[in-house]
Amino acid sequence: PGVPHVGRAVRARVPSPLEGAARRGLDHLKRLQRGSGAIIAADDTIFDVWETLEATLAILTWEGAAAGAWVGKSLAFLAAAERDDGWVLHTSDLDEGRCLETTVEYVALQLAAERAGLVSAHRAGEVLSSLRDQQTPFGCWLIHSPAIAAELQAFASVTAFALLGLQDGDVTPVDLDGARLHLRSTQADEGHWGAPWQSGSAQSAARSPSSSTPLSQSSSGCWQPLA
Repeated sequence: PGVPHVGRAVRARVPSPLEGAARRGLDHLKRLQRGSGAIIAADDTIFDVWETLEATLAILTWEGAAAGAWVGKSLAFLAAAERDDGWVLHTSDLDEGRCLETTVEYVALQLAAERAGLVSAHRAGEVLSSLRDQQTPFGCWLIHSPAIAAELQAFASVTAFALLGLQDGDVTPVDLDGARLHLRSTQADEGHWGAPWQSGSAQSAARSPSSSTPLSQSSSGCWQPLA
C-alpha cells in the first residue's frame, strides 16, 4: 500500500554511450540463444533456467514487443521446465524441486511479456497467490530450493524477491510489516545484507557479518535478533 507499481518492461532513459554498450550486450545475449530457447553461455545447464530468465528479461526490458521472437522461444523453454503448480527450479536438469527466487523472476517475465502484448500470463495470479500464502509467521519466506541447506533457506534475498514479485503482480503480502522487520533485523551495521550462507555453516550464518547483534534461528529458518 502506498508503493507505486513499477513494471519490469520499461526501459530507463540512459546517455547515448550507455545505449551503445547495452545494444552490444543485447546482441550478445541473442546470439547465445540455443535451439531449445535457452539462453546460456556454456554447455553446463546447472543454471539454464535462471540464466534464460535474466537474459530474456533484459532483452524484453530494452526492446519490448520488438523482442517477441526471442521472448517466445525463451518462454517455450521455460514452460517445459514448469512444475504442475507453475513454479520452477534454477535448472532444467532436475525433475523435482522448486526455487522461490527463480519462480519470482519467471512470473516477472510472464507479466512483462503480457504488458508488451506478447502473451497472456495466465498462471501468474495462481503462482503469486501461492507465493503470498507461503510467508512464514516470522515475516520471511523460504527459498525451497533443494540446492540450499535446510538451515539456510531464509537468507534475506529470498524475502526481498518475494516482496518484489508480489509488488510486480499488485498482490499485497499477508504481513508486510513482518517482512520489513525481517529485512531490517538481518541487515549488517554497514548497511548490506551479505552473509556467508554459501559456506553451508549454520554457525557462521547465525551472526550478520561485522555486526554485534546476535541472531537466533526460528523453526521456519528465519533469523531473528536475540532479545
